[in-house]
Amino acid sequence: MIYKKSTYFFLITINCIIFLGMIVLIIFDPFQIYHKTFFSKMQCKVHEDMRIQASGIINNYKFDSIILGTSMLSNTSAKEASNILGGEFVNLSIYNSDYHERSLILTYVLQHKKLKKVIYSMDEFYLDQRENKTNDIDFLYDENPFNDVKIYSNIEILKCLYPPLSQKCSDKFKDFDQPTAWYREEKFSRLFGGLIHWFQADEKLSTRKALASLAYISAKIQQRQHAVVVKKTQLDNLVSKAKKYVDTYLLDIAKAYPDTEFIFVFPPYSRIQFALWLQENPLKYQTHQKMIEYIVQQSTKYPNIKVFGYENLSFCDDIGNYFDLKHFSHLFNSGMLESFKQNEGLLTQENVDGYLKETYAKANMVDLHSIGEFIKNFYPFKYGISEQKITNQKLVLKGWFLSFPAIDEVTLHIDHRTFQDKKLHMRKDIIDKNPEYGTKKTGFLFKDIEITNVNQVELLFKFKGVIMYREKLNIDAKDKRSL
Repeated sequence: MIYKKSTYFFLITINCIIFLGMIVLIIFDPFQIYHKTFFSKMQCKVHEDMRIQASGIINNYKFDSIILGTSMLSNTSAKEASNILGGEFVNLSIYNSDYHERSLILTYVLQHKKLKKVIYSMDEFYLDQRENKTNDIDFLYDENPFNDVKIYSNIEILKCLYPPLSQKCSDKFKDFDQPTAWYREEKFSRLFGGLIHWFQADEKLSTRKALASLAYISAKIQQRQHAVVVKKTQLDNLVSKAKKYVDTYLLDIAKAYPDTEFIFVFPPYSRIQFALWLQENPLKYQTHQKMIEYIVQQSTKYPNIKVFGYENLSFCDDIGNYFDLKHFSHLFNSGMLESFKQNEGLLTQENVDGYLKETYAKANMVDLHSIGEFIKNFYPFKYGISEQKITNQKLVLKGWFLSFPAIDEVTLHIDHRTFQDKKLHMRKDIIDKNPEYGTKKTGFLFKDIEITNVNQVELLFKFKGVIMYREKLNIDAKDKRSL
């Protein structure tokens, strides 16, 4: 009997604690899912994680127009959009969000608000039809308000229940006008002005990856023996998938709300980015052009859809306007708003063919080889032989290298024989003295290689099978020295 009473009391206590906890969570409600914040310090502030925060904004704030993009539109001012285009905008842009993710928010907001305008960025995700999982947030965008409290079961979010207690948490709450803007951050702003500034980028940023990609792809194109031919069946198949993706997660929604104006914006990626698509992967570039053509065709059928493109502008030619291959200066975000008002950059059935021909020609003219060589030469390639020894006509060759971009394979050519070292090892002594290269593995080793005569030896330093550097060595089979 005592055991039953104890168990009963324990369960009652636990349920009371859970209930009180939920009440506390709902009162504090940092994402404002249930109500606007009660704390004066947090007035006009919202969390930068817009995947979650959008729910609270939709539930509790007044607006009649939205900006729903990726980082391409994060720097767009909602106030400026309201002043230029009319209405009352909010910016719900989500970093790196695909069409599937944004369809959750777009559908939810259209069901709960009578929207006048939707500005939407047409990012490249239609090329691979990416669909990120949304099971960790989709309950925020259903019609059941009671399950929304689940978002506060996340430990990291619980730490931020009362942001003023933690500077780290409060820093994530941003101005309501541009809650996901990145242009004010010094780590990004200092990278504008040309490729020379990109080398200052933190290793974790996409900028360093962009530099490495440029050097690698330019070398790959130079070593290509045959032009890439895109088969019609390949193109038709990819375009079909891309159309289905955009139809499902965007166009079908836009068609269902004819009283809402949808402004579709193809982001002005850098000219170099478009050149990489065209010259290295023409299937991707042709699909991109076909999708522009398709969206414009749809806009002729549905008067509530407008399509804007800026790929033909000289702005895209100046890499100084970008901190990587895609992210452009925030000043262009303001310019886009003006272009929407004046219909500048508007793509129609009458001008789209000329637009696509012009952009193709511009992308085809870019000299990727020269750009790749500039990147490779900024951090000069270095290598050295730590040990070269021949014993009983067996060669041991040990060395190191420094390169940007990184090397993932060293190949040794002796006459018609080839030996590979794909298990490169770390040389901490080399790395510590040259941190600017950002290289992790810089050592190579070949051993027990049979060698008989005086041979011409060549070392090839590769990345993903593409030769980035080559060096020749002279090895005398009679030489038994260790260097």
